[in-house]
Amino acid sequence: MAFGNLKRTIQMITDTERNFRKTALTNKINGLTIDTCNSPDCGWETGIQKETWIIVEKYADKQQAIKGHKKWCKKIKENKDLEITHCRTAEEWFFGGN
Repeated sequence: MAFGNLKRTIQMITDTERNFRKTALTNKINGLTIDTCNSPDCGWETGIQKETWIIVEKYADKQQAIKGHKKWCKKIKENKDLEITHCRTAEEWFFGGN
């Protein structure tokens, strides 16, 4: 019985992740991936993949996320060597700060 409940819970989490990812915007520019989505754990955010993912900006809603995604695409097109840093510190991530 417990295994069936675990399986349903995992399926629910997977389905939720897929539904959030359906709203993703993704571009590859100058060898980098720019991805904006409404993630289940952090809400609307833009990440840029260099060696690892760097979350560069968070947004309150979908409209801001779309504008932010376009802004980051333009920045990367204009400067392929742009210094990219996380928008939050490790402490903010851990303790839930903005």
